[in-house]
Parts: sequence; structure tokens; C-alpha cells
Amino acid sequence: MNRKTLLVSAAVMAAFVGILAFGTWHCMGWMVDQRMASRGSLWASDTWPKLLNLSDQQRSQIQPMEKALRADMNHLQDELAQKQIALCGMMMSSAQPDPKVMDKTVQEISTLQMEKEKKTLAHLMSLRQMLTPEQQKTLFTTMMMDICRGCRKTTGGRKDYCGLCKLPS
Repeated sequence: MNRKTLLVSAAVMAAFVGILAFGTWHCMGWMVDQRMASRGSLWASDTWPKLLNLSDQQRSQIQPMEKALRADMNHLQDELAQKQIALCGMMMSSAQPDPKVMDKTVQEISTLQMEKEKKTLAHLMSLRQMLTPEQQKTLFTTMMMDICRGCRKTTGGRKDYCGLCKLPS
């Protein structure tokens, strides 16, 4: 193979890898944006109000609750990100990280995550009070199946934890 052919082949290969990396980067960014846009809000998906067949009164009660939850979650997520970045910064430091400081930061992260879970639970309990028994069943069955499918997708597991996915044994 002559030098010119080798250089052209290398340039084509580099361009292909660059285009592939660029496409992958943008695709992953889009997927993250889509996932983040749908988290923490019943209203992030237009299908929920339709799926639950909410009345106008229910919508008017739930929308302010969702807005307040979103604001709380955004604040907690901001704090959580700052703590996680601080922890990464400690690990990136050329100095030996202080285990006590790291442990304290991990505890703060854990506390923030627990606060998010508690706020979500309180929100779901309030939401439950506003829904009819049939709407409750629809909402929580759908949530349970989403969690189960998400777990299987993430872990590669085959177990039907929710009992509703009807996986073959």
C-alpha cells in the first residue's frame, strides 16, 4: 500500500469515527434531556391526565401541587449535584482525600436523596386522596410496571417483580 492510500484511508477512518462520536454524543444528550424532562412531574407527559381521565376540578387541584413539587425537586437536585460534584472534586484532587470529609459529603448526599424520596411520597399520598379508586389503580399500576420494566432494562434481569408484566417463567 502506498503512502497516499494509507493517508486517505486514515483520514476517512478518522472522519468516520468523528461523525460516529458526534452522533453518539448528541443522541445521548437528547436521551438525557428527554428523561430529565419527564422526571418529577405528572404533567411532563400529556398522556397522564388523559390516562387518568382527570376532571377539571382534579386538574385545578393537582397542577399547583405539581408546580410546588417541581420547584422543591429542582432545589434539592441542585444541592445534590453540588454535593456530588464536590465529592468528585475530592477524588480528582492530587492531595489524599480526607475520609471524614468524604464520609460527611456522602451522608449529605444520602440525606438529600432521602428528602427527595420523602417529598415524592408525600406528593403521591396527597395525589392519591384526590383520585378515585379506579384512577389510583391506574396510576399506581402503571408506575409499578414502569419501575419493574426499568429495573429489568437497567439490570438485564428477567424477573417480573410487579407481577403484572406477565413474563414467561
